[in-house]
Parts: sequence; structure tokens; C-alpha cells
Amino acid sequence: MLGKAELSSEFKRSGLKAGDVVMLHSSLSSLGWVQGGAETVIEALLEVIGEDGTLLMPALTAGSKEAPFEGKQTPSYLGKITEAFRTLPGIKRSFHPTHSVLALGKAADYLLADHIDAKSACGPGTPYYRLAEIGGYVLLLGVDLDRCTILHTAEDLADCPFLKERIFYYRNQEGVICEKVLQKFPGPHRDFIGLDQRFRRSGIIKLGLVGDAVTRLIEAKALLADTTKLLRENPAAILCNNPSCQDCLQQKGRIRASTLLKERFTLAAIISDFSPHSDATFEILSHYGVDTIELSDYLTTKILINGELYLQGLSKKIEEKKLEVSGIGIATDLKSLVDKKLTPQAERLRDIANNLKAKFLRLRIRQSWLSENDEILEAIRTLARELEKVGVRLLIANDPQGPFAETEEVRALFLQLKAEKSENISFAFDPVGFVEAGKSPFRNTFNKVSKVIRNLYLTDSRFKDGTLTPLRKGNGEIKELVSALRCRSYSGYFTVGSLTDYDPFSLEERLRDFWDMFSSL
Repeated sequence: MLGKAELSSEFKRSGLKAGDVVMLHSSLSSLGWVQGGAETVIEALLEVIGEDGTLLMPALTAGSKEAPFEGKQTPSYLGKITEAFRTLPGIKRSFHPTHSVLALGKAADYLLADHIDAKSACGPGTPYYRLAEIGGYVLLLGVDLDRCTILHTAEDLADCPFLKERIFYYRNQEGVICEKVLQKFPGPHRDFIGLDQRFRRSGIIKLGLVGDAVTRLIEAKALLADTTKLLRENPAAILCNNPSCQDCLQQKGRIRASTLLKERFTLAAIISDFSPHSDATFEILSHYGVDTIELSDYLTTKILINGELYLQGLSKKIEEKKLEVSGIGIATDLKSLVDKKLTPQAERLRDIANNLKAKFLRLRIRQSWLSENDEILEAIRTLARELEKVGVRLLIANDPQGPFAETEEVRALFLQLKAEKSENISFAFDPVGFVEAGKSPFRNTFNKVSKVIRNLYLTDSRFKDGTLTPLRKGNGEIKELVSALRCRSYSGYFTVGSLTDYDPFSLEERLRDFWDMFSSL
């Protein structure tokens, strides 16, 4: 059984000394049997650091509306040592609804002052930040880095994209429950354990042993500097790679979304189908930072067939998930859409686009059933004019089965439209379509049509047999196309997904493929 003298001796061997300012995270049970329990551990620590030292312990609380923080009397959920420390005479506590800190010693007042006024729970102006400022230490006693609260301070300083604004509650001196808005609030899951080897190699962590408890004595300033630098370079460094961990998948999605905010283009994904009973597709989108969707030809046709109730279900889900609809799409002959005026099918497509607040209708024109180019142009003009009335743009996609299979055909169409000053029509560039037509999308095609591209489809295929491939594995020259458009401050869409009727790759595989490619640019 451990006594106070033995504990004091072992704390000194672990690296603690007189005058130290140290924040303790602890597990009483990890020590083995301690004579006198938690109080003995506290006494031993105070004896080692002496009158010139300061002992701190986080005293985290829920800060909920049902259980607001009420000051020193509010229990903490961080274990027996923390609770024993909270109830000792002379203990001071910072006032904070979620991340309050207990302290006793020379620097207590400075460290705890005005915690409630800080913008975030663990950032500048908090005891965690000040601990590093004055050269203090963190002692992990029988616990690992997952219990090291000051790592949240590094997240705050690095401005990690997955941190959120949250509202918590406390009771003021008049007994009134008040709100506290906290910026950059941490959580839920982190893989702080994964940083342990890094810190041990660099000497930031010094391992020791007190009783049966492994100790980690950490220089707070060095830990904060190293982790902040790491997270500024790679915010995902503290997220796990478990494919079943929804917390980390969602947070990686927010990192990707923040990356896209720095770009002028919009990343969209083709949604091939919709079931009102499944959120799987929408979860995948959030994991990869995508908040814009385009409806596939199949899904657009399905809405035409299934009618208003199906459309309402999709529209409600899109609103619930806070998604934007870039466009809807269809592959058909022009005669089914325009016969001097819009056909009922075309009117229905216009109404669907308007209902979903889509920005465009993407059209792959198959056999036109129109004998002259003038007739094709007039049908396109008519459709574009009618769509413009509801704020929807017409996008013409190249298609090997239609009148715009070749680069020169596409170029001739848009030169004519430019001469007419037709502004509601743009080009949807499908690399797979050009590959199928035997053309290199970048070398033979891009410069001839680059000014009218509004949507680039991110799919690849091979000249040899037309097989769809991952990006950069076929002849679609996707990386070159994306890079060239970014160099031109392209503000259109990069759309992940295939326009073909069958795609052997899942939506998740396509999105993962995009980010693998994009990270290399």
C-alpha cells in the first residue's frame, strides 16, 4: 500500500519539483492501493511543489440547460482525485460552464481569472492557455493523452475546421440561468493517443512510474507549440482512421469542406438514385465535404415517372440536409422536348428544376430527329429561353451518340450562340464522351472550348475498350483539365460521377478518388 512519503518520492523521480505549476489529469485506481485515498495523493503533490508551486485540475461539467454550472459546488465528472481536490479548504475554481479549472497555489489567481469572458473553452484567456504561457506542466497520472485537455487549446490556436460554436448554460449570482456562446468548441472524438510516440520521440513527454500508474510529465508550452504547428499543417492528424467512426468521418468532411471554401469552383456529386428511407448517400456526401448535388439522368427520369409526391420527398430531404442542387440531367432527342414550343415533358423538367432550385438542366442530345443544324439551334434556343424564365441555365453536354460528339461540333455551336449573344447556354464537358469519340480531352479539345465550360465531369475511361477507370488511370486527362481550369480561376462545377448509364464505382469510391487526386495538385 502506497503512503504519502512513497508517493512524494515517486512524484519527484517522475520529474516534479518545488515551484512547479502543474495541471493533473488522474486515475486513482491506476495507482494501486493508496493509504488515505485521493486526499493522500493530493497532499503528496502539494508537498513536492511546495508553497511556490501551483496545482491545477480540470473540473469539467455538462453546462446544460437542465444542469447549469453553478460555481464551486457543481461536481465534476473527472474522477475521485478531482472531486476530493474540489472540496478542500482554500481551493479556487474558474467560473466556466464546461471547462472550469480548480487550483491551489501561488499562481492560482492569475491562471483562473476571467475564464467566463474567454471566447472559447480552452483558447486564449483560459487557464489552459495561461498554463503554457507561464511555463507550466501537465501531469498525466495513470491516464493517456486522450485525457489531456490542453490539446484542445492547440486545436483552437490552429483554428481546426471541425470546431463548432456551441451554447452552454450557467447560473449567475442572482440565480438566473444564462447562456454562454463558446466558439471553437472541441469534440466529439479525437485520436490524441496517436500523438504519444511523436511526443516521446521529441522529448516533450517524460515517462515515469508512481505506484502502478504510468506518468507522463509534459512541458505545456512545448506541447502546445508542436501540436499547433502539426494541426495547422494537417488538421486530420488528431482524427482516427476507423471507417466505422462517424465522429471522425464527419470531422474530416468539415476539413474537406473548408478546403473547398478556398477555391472558386464548386464541387458537386451526381446522385444516381433516392430512397426516402435511407440517409447513406447523404452521409457519404458529408464525409467528403460535398454540399452540392446533381441529379443523374436516371433519377431525373424517375421523378418524371413517379410524380409530385416523390419529388416532394426528395426536395424535403435536400432541405433537411442543407444541400444545394446544381442541376438535373437527361439524355434524350430534341423532338421530345421542343416541337416549336416546349413539350409537356420539357415543361415538367423545367418545373422540376425550379422546384429543386437547380441552377441548370444538363442535356445530352441523342439522335435529334431534326435534319438541319438550324433546326437544332432553334430548338436549343427555345428551350434555353423558357428555362431562363425560371432562372435555370441550359447546359449542353458532349455525347458520342448525338450531334455534339466532336470538338468541332461543340465549338461551332457555341461560336454561333456567342454571335447571337445567347447567354443562358453553357457547355458540360464530359471527358469520357470525348475519349469514346477518340479524342484526347485535354490535348485535342480543352483549348477550343474552355471559355464555355460550366461543368466538368470527373470521370475517366480508356481509348482501348471504353472501360470506366479511376481518375488518372485512363485517357481522360482529368488532372490536367482540373489544373488548367483552376489556373483560369474557374468558377463553375467539378462534378464527381459518371454520365453513363452504369458506373462500376460507388459514390464513395468516386469521392475518395477525387480527393486523392486533388491532394496532389
